[in-house]
Amino acid sequence: TASRGARRYQADQSAQAIETALYDLVTDQATVYDAAEDLGIADENIPAFRQSIQTVQETYTHLSDLVGDRSNVVIVSHLSPFNTSFDRHHSKGARKEDREAFHTGSIALKLITKTHDVYATISGHSHAFGYGTGDSETGSPHMLNLGYRGLGIVDISPTTN
Repeated sequence: TASRGARRYQADQSAQAIETALYDLVTDQATVYDAAEDLGIADENIPAFRQSIQTVQETYTHLSDLVGDRSNVVIVSHLSPFNTSFDRHHSKGARKEDREAFHTGSIALKLITKTHDVYATISGHSHAFGYGTGDSETGSPHMLNLGYRGLGIVDISPTTN
């Protein structure tokens, strides 16, 4: 019964908490148990949480291996990075109102943009056009979701930003 704005605000707060906890995990600043505690995961849900974390870590490691120590990497992915303004998919839930506020992007992809020299990500899964910049150890990566039509021409120039 909450308003759309209230649902989105709560989803944004939850997504930020998840992103922060998992960033700390992949950068070896926290353990799975620390992350579970930070996120308020009940003890009986720790095994399922651990399994989910393992999947994120495996995907993060795979992406990390692909990116390596390259500079100004551009990643083209069907999925959007997690916790962006455009990673909410239109077809979640039995009713659009049930889940339209939830972030559905790739957590591992978002973490790669924060820990590696990623210049930009280009995606299209959510069908919503969006552009944003994130924060990372190497600068502010550009994040573009091409939207419903999914076709665009993008000029990329890391030297002129």
